[in-house]
Amino acid sequence: MKEINVNIRKVSVFVLAALLITFSAFSQSAYDALLLSQNYDLGTARYTAMGGAFSSLGGDASAINSNPAGLAIYRTSEFTITPGFSLSQTDALHTMGTTHIYDTSSDIYLGNLAVVAAYETNEPDWKYVNVAFSINRKALLGNRYTAQSVNDISSMTDNFADNIAAGYQRSFYEDLAWAAILVDSVTINDSLIYYTDIRDGGYGETQRMISEVSGNATEYSFALGGNYKDMLYLGMSIDARSVKYKMRSMYSEFDENGAIAYFDSFVFEENLKSSSTGVNLKLGAIFRPVPFLRVAAALHTPTYMQIYEEFDTHLDNYFDNEVWGAIHHEWPAVGDTNFSQSDYEISTPLKAVLGASVLVGKLGLLSFDYEWVDYSMIRMASLDYDFFSENEFIRDQFQTASNLKAGAEVRLGAFSLRGGYSLYGTPVKQLEEQLNRNGSGISAGFGIKSGNLNIDVSWNQLTTQKTNLFYDAYDNEPLVGANVKTIHRNLQITMGIRF
Repeated sequence: MKEINVNIRKVSVFVLAALLITFSAFSQSAYDALLLSQNYDLGTARYTAMGGAFSSLGGDASAINSNPAGLAIYRTSEFTITPGFSLSQTDALHTMGTTHIYDTSSDIYLGNLAVVAAYETNEPDWKYVNVAFSINRKALLGNRYTAQSVNDISSMTDNFADNIAAGYQRSFYEDLAWAAILVDSVTINDSLIYYTDIRDGGYGETQRMISEVSGNATEYSFALGGNYKDMLYLGMSIDARSVKYKMRSMYSEFDENGAIAYFDSFVFEENLKSSSTGVNLKLGAIFRPVPFLRVAAALHTPTYMQIYEEFDTHLDNYFDNEVWGAIHHEWPAVGDTNFSQSDYEISTPLKAVLGASVLVGKLGLLSFDYEWVDYSMIRMASLDYDFFSENEFIRDQFQTASNLKAGAEVRLGAFSLRGGYSLYGTPVKQLEEQLNRNGSGISAGFGIKSGNLNIDVSWNQLTTQKTNLFYDAYDNEPLVGANVKTIHRNLQITMGIRF
C-alpha cells in the first residue's frame, strides 16, 4: 500500500469540478462547430492576391465565393485551374511557461478549378446569361504545435479524481484514469477518498501537449448570373461543401526530477476523425450607377451540414516501482478499443456582404468588402442527443463578427500588380487571460495576359491566434493550456484560358 497524505476537499468543490468539466466537454463540441463555420476563402491567384475583396468586382472564377452576381460580369467563357502550396508555422506557449516552441507543416492543394460559360442573348435588356461550375478552397486546417512547462499548482489528474468523487465518470476520460490506476482510492474514517500521486506529491510535474490537425474545407458551386443593361448584375449559386479533418493530441505529464513518489509519467491520447457535407444558397447583386463605380450586396444562407465523427482515447500510466504487479498500466488494454461513432447536424451562421469598387479606367482599381457574420446563430442537433447545453454555450459565448477586406490592382499593359489586406473579427467573446480569436491577412501578386491566356501568381499570409485549454483549473488557479499563434503562408498559380 502506498503511503498517502490525502488533501480532503469539500464535496462542493468536487461538484464544482464536475460542472467545470461538463462545461469544458460541451464547449469543445461548440468549438468543433465553430471550426466548420469559419471561412478564410482561397481561390484564384487574382482573388487571393487582392484579399478576396471581390463582391463588387466579379469577372473572376472565385468571385462566387463572395457574390454570385460577379458571374454576370463575364463576356467570354473561361477555364481556370489554381494549384497551391501552403506552409504553416505555429508559435506555442504554455500558459504557465516562458518558452516558445515553433513547429511547421505543409500541404499541396487545389485552390480553384472552374468552368464559366458566357451566353450573349439577343435581348436588348438582358445582354448576357452566364453559368458556371467552380471548386474553391474555403480553408486550410492543417497545423501542428507543441507546448511544455512545469506546473507547481495543478494537474489533469485533479480533474479526473474530483469528477470520479462527484460521480461524474466518462468512458473516454475518467474510466481510463481509474482503469490505469492514475486515480486510486483509500478509506479514511469510513470515508472513501480519491487521490492521485501528483496531487499527493505536491505537484511540480512537467506538462507537454503535442497536437496535430490536418484537413481541408472545399466548396462546389453551381452558379447562374444575368447582365441587365450593363448596369445591374444578378446572380445565385447553390453550393455543396465538404470538410474533412483529423485531429490527434498527445498530452503527457512526467516527473522529470524524480520528486514525486511512485509517479513517473502518463500519456493521454485523443484521436478524432471528422467528415461532413452540407449545402447552402447565395444570392447577390451588383449595381453600376456610373462606369467607374460598382456597389454590391450578397446574402449567404446558413450551411446545413451533416457530420460523421470517429473518436477514441488511450491512456498509458507508468510508476517508479511496481503497483498492483506492474510498472506500466494502460487502458484500453492491448487488443481492446475505446472507440465511438457519432452523427449530428449543424447549421452555420448567416452571412451578409456589402462591397464597393472604384475602377480607374485601364489603370487599375480599388475594392472594399464588409462581411457580417453572427456566430451565435450556430446550431447543433441530433436525434440521439439534444445539444441543449452546447447551443446555450454558443448563444452565450459566441458573438457577431465583422470581416473587412480591401484589394488593389495596378495595370501596366498586359502586366498587373496586386495587393490586399483582410481583417477577421473574433467570433468568440473575449475571455479573461485567453487570446482573442481574430485573424488578419496580407497578400500580393501579379498577372500576365497574352491573348486568351492569363497567368496569375499570388502570395498571402493569414495569421490567427487562440488559446487551447488542456483542462479546467479552479477559480484561483491560472489557466492551463497553450497560447497558439498560427501563420499560414500560401503560394498559388492560376492558369486561365478564355474562349
